Amino acid sequence: MTCLKKRTVALLMAILILCVACLGSCGERAGVDEGHTDDSTAESATTPGETLPSEEAGPVVLAENGEYRYRVVYPRKQKNGEQEAAASLVSAMRVIFGSEPKNGTDVMKYEKDTLEIYVGLLGYEESQAAHEAIGYGDYSITQNGNKIVIAAYESNILQLAVNSFIADMKAGSTADVLLLPTDFTKTKTVVPMLSAVPKLGTDIPKLYCVADSSSYTYVLENCKESRFDDYKTAIAGKGFTAYASQTLADNSFATYHNDLCVVNLSYFPAKKTLHVAIDSKKYTAMPETSATAFDSVGDTELTLLGVSGSGNDENGLSMFMRLADGRFLIWDGGGTEPERDAENLYNQLKASAEEVGLDKVVIAAWMLTHSHGDHANTYLSFLPKYGAQVELQKLIISPTTYEYGAAARDGAQFEANVMTQTIFKSKNTSIIIARTGQRFYFADVTVDILYTLDALMPMDFTDYNLASIVSRVERNGKILITTGDCATAGWNFICDVYGEYENGTYLDCDYLQIPHHGAVPGGTVEAYNLLKPDYLLWPAGPSVFETITGSGYKGYEINLHVLDEMGLRDHTYLADLFGTVTTLTFG
Repeated sequence: MTCLKKRTVALLMAILILCVACLGSCGERAGVDEGHTDDSTAESATTPGETLPSEEAGPVVLAENGEYRYRVVYPRKQKNGEQEAAASLVSAMRVIFGSEPKNGTDVMKYEKDTLEIYVGLLGYEESQAAHEAIGYGDYSITQNGNKIVIAAYESNILQLAVNSFIADMKAGSTADVLLLPTDFTKTKTVVPMLSAVPKLGTDIPKLYCVADSSSYTYVLENCKESRFDDYKTAIAGKGFTAYASQTLADNSFATYHNDLCVVNLSYFPAKKTLHVAIDSKKYTAMPETSATAFDSVGDTELTLLGVSGSGNDENGLSMFMRLADGRFLIWDGGGTEPERDAENLYNQLKASAEEVGLDKVVIAAWMLTHSHGDHANTYLSFLPKYGAQVELQKLIISPTTYEYGAAARDGAQFEANVMTQTIFKSKNTSIIIARTGQRFYFADVTVDILYTLDALMPMDFTDYNLASIVSRVERNGKILITTGDCATAGWNFICDVYGEYENGTYLDCDYLQIPHHGAVPGGTVEAYNLLKPDYLLWPAGPSVFETITGSGYKGYEINLHVLDEMGLRDHTYLADLFGTVTTLTFG
């Protein structure tokens, strides 16, 4: 995966890291934060492989007298930025020596006697041996016979290795000769938390979802479920402690942790994929593993709020649940006028708390399904004004990054703002990076995370709405499914991995927050037929809803299915606009 670091996000994250450091908690990023030190102190020489029989130990001559001895080889099918790293090496050699070496992919015929520089994992013995000797957070530069191997599993780390290689070339080279010093071989750990986890056997996984908050996901495709159990055994053998495990439908999930990181494992039989999600422990807390005793103060109620609408009344999502113990769960908040919506949300929370005799608003968790402004703007206005008046115990968020490409541009920046603001304005709040398969306990309510974006990998990410968290909320057998703006590809995944379980009964729900305000891309016929909701919670204003049956509304066909063919037109609660409040007893 190509690194797409942008100055704006880097600046925001630098502020975030500084703030966390002040609180005794900071994050890691490959080559930037803890775990990365200057080459002069962090690199250690390894025992070089066999050198050319005709040469005595000494500097390695890469080129002289206008001609190259070595050529550069890289994978034709890159996994994690190998081609870009190789291109930067070739470019540097041209600048230093005045011409480019021969270079190409591993379609070139392997010749043992040919002098070559391998960049990334190739199918050749020398390259495989180098990769087998390092962890996911390491890089190495080794010499094995006629081959120099630059090895790493992650694009940022591989580029650091190439940069080190280039620096060594520059140090001793001239316009007449391109040299590597005698002690150029080295091995370095760049991200300790990646090196701490066991590797996925002899298989080479693809790395997806590198997040600026030090989150990584490795995906092993086309594997059997036994690999899930094998990996649990392996990670326990590396000193990790088992924290939680559960099965949702036919899918298996487990959480492990050590001092550095939290690792969430997922296996989806329908996809035959094993996901290993690795998050820095300095950036994420973990859900409680069981329910705790509580004093009941009133009924559990679900409230859908109208928020400030845009011109077409697609006015965002603001929804909260008052728990039996008087605390609150919040989903999103809206809106196009965030200060106004924040004030309204606070007033509604305060009034609801007072109904059960409480004089302080305690928010057990605030889940941001995703960071589009019509869902998350209110959060950034709420904290500065009301952060000192309420107790926010948990923020649940699923951050993306520029590593996803242009589709994540606005969301990644907004998420960085949210996390920074939380640290500034709500210092006792635990930030939890949401992962598929997590379970949360709040009084007598459980919340299961059915879907986060990393579960969808491998895929080409083109729609930020796919970053929406989908959760299943249950109390006394009553089910609410919250969806944010989850788009079609997410619903296809959810149907695939949960839908065949006991004829789809796992997805049955009493209440469904309609995906993406009823717009396309959003829910699908297959998803609605599996969800079989009794009631719909619809985050939209009246002018949108009134045009649902007309072709001018881009989601009308799917909405006619859920409203009329499924008979839910009279079982729909419209969020309406600012000032509208719909409250239901839940469970």
